[in-house]
Amino acid sequence: MKGLFSIQGGKSFQRKKIVDNFPKEYSVYVEPFVGAGSVFFEKPKTPNEIINDKDADTIFVYRMLQKYPSPPKFTVSTTTKEEFLKYKKMTPKNEVEKLEKILVLFFHSWRGSRESYAPSRASMSIKDSYLFNHWNEYHNRLKGVKIYNKDWKEVVSPYLNNANALIYLDPPYETEDYDNVTKAANRTSYYGVINLNSLILTLQKAKCKFMLSFSNHPELKKRLKEFNVKSYKTQKTIKN
Repeated sequence: MKGLFSIQGGKSFQRKKIVDNFPKEYSVYVEPFVGAGSVFFEKPKTPNEIINDKDADTIFVYRMLQKYPSPPKFTVSTTTKEEFLKYKKMTPKNEVEKLEKILVLFFHSWRGSRESYAPSRASMSIKDSYLFNHWNEYHNRLKGVKIYNKDWKEVVSPYLNNANALIYLDPPYETEDYDNVTKAANRTSYYGVINLNSLILTLQKAKCKFMLSFSNHPELKKRLKEFNVKSYKTQKTIKN
């Protein structure tokens, strides 16, 4: 299964390599920065799974997938720039309208930013998307999964000393500021500022299994030198 949608910083190209490097045995899986879920939907199901994201829109989509076994009926087909801007200003009257608004903005914006309209995505119909065509698979996969919209520390804290837990962290990050990890493209409204030293200190004290995805920058690698660090090349794209 693929991630829900294309977003900046997503792991659609790296998901198989990441999952291949997961430990063989764990019964609890925690992902505090789940995003579009490329890694989560790639991994095998485990008895206890916890996913989280500070972006409320993203988590709303997960909760609607968990709630509805089939996709709700939408009115939208293709989206012009004018329609996109209309959806941005729209105040939804119910949860289905809210879901439609969120997906229109995700699917038809530049790199899933929900801010800038992407003309290259104009002809794409949500109803023809992988998400809609596999809705029931997502619904079944999310059964029993605990879904949160909280700060990452609050989510991982109960599992840091659990030897049977695997925590996979893929925080939004910048390569030009080595102290503070911020949302890609300097958009901090969803996550605030995540301090890198605080993140590393949390992992240093952890008794659980964990994996951290981060940019391959020499300064950052120095700070992580006590951990088992692997580097690999990956495909990059600016397509929509």
